[in-house]
Amino acid sequence: MLAGERQWRANLGATNAAQWQEAAITDLLATLDSYAPHRQPVTKQLAEAYRRQADIAANRPRAPSPILPSETAEFQRIDSDLLKMSWPAFIHEARKDPNHHFETRMKFLRYLQTLFAREQTFESLTVSEWKAVAGIVHPDAVADSGLEKYQIGWFGSMQGSGSFTKLVANKDSRIAKAIDCIPSRGPVTESDFDRFCVLFESAFSDSARIGRYPTATRLLAMKRPDVFVCVNNGNKASLADALHFAPTTLSLDNYWERVIEPIRLAKWYNAPRPEGADAKAWDCRAALVDAIHYEAV
Repeated sequence: MLAGERQWRANLGATNAAQWQEAAITDLLATLDSYAPHRQPVTKQLAEAYRRQADIAANRPRAPSPILPSETAEFQRIDSDLLKMSWPAFIHEARKDPNHHFETRMKFLRYLQTLFAREQTFESLTVSEWKAVAGIVHPDAVADSGLEKYQIGWFGSMQGSGSFTKLVANKDSRIAKAIDCIPSRGPVTESDFDRFCVLFESAFSDSARIGRYPTATRLLAMKRPDVFVCVNNGNKASLADALHFAPTTLSLDNYWERVIEPIRLAKWYNAPRPEGADAKAWDCRAALVDAIHYEAV
């Protein structure tokens, strides 16, 4: 090959390479421009919230995508002070328990856990034990049962729920099956919760009133205090403010999304189980949100 031809080919190759590089850069810039609607300023708040969610997500088999500030309502919910508490801060606040006595709360929760550990099905419990789990506190409900020493009405008294009280007194099988949908230990999924809701609501098919979230979440929190928060008239307003939703809009249909999902992102909720005196409290940590947010009504 002549020297001139070699030079011509070299020049042609250089021209093609330059054109390819220019096209690649143009494509890259166009791609970056297409992301413009999704741009977020990297603020300290965003970085901290993203890091906290990423740390929690890393320990999950199927991690949700981190929630960004542009998703206003959802971001406010997961960026609340309640969710940013460390475990030491959370248990410190729970132990204050200004309206009740923390150790008395724990005594009752531990007692209920022995009931669920003792029997394979909820139906096997006695009527008095059903009423203790359900929060039916009339003196006749637990008379001569040995349950008088517990504060059954804490975490939400259901004494005024007539239809629910009747179902509990009759040990309605649909209520029992609903509670049995929730595993006694291990992960609780949204599907478990959904099955509970279907059976729980079906129990009220012949009643004047339907089953709502106060009675349902009372049962859930008493069986799995490590997972569920009992939402009642005493804590609803404060909890709604903490998790950024309107208290009047809460229902059993959105309880999982508005309460359980945010709680599962909490720093204190995902802390390792401590040793010593706080270990049992950690086992009941979701239910103990009531100790922080309950206000006497």
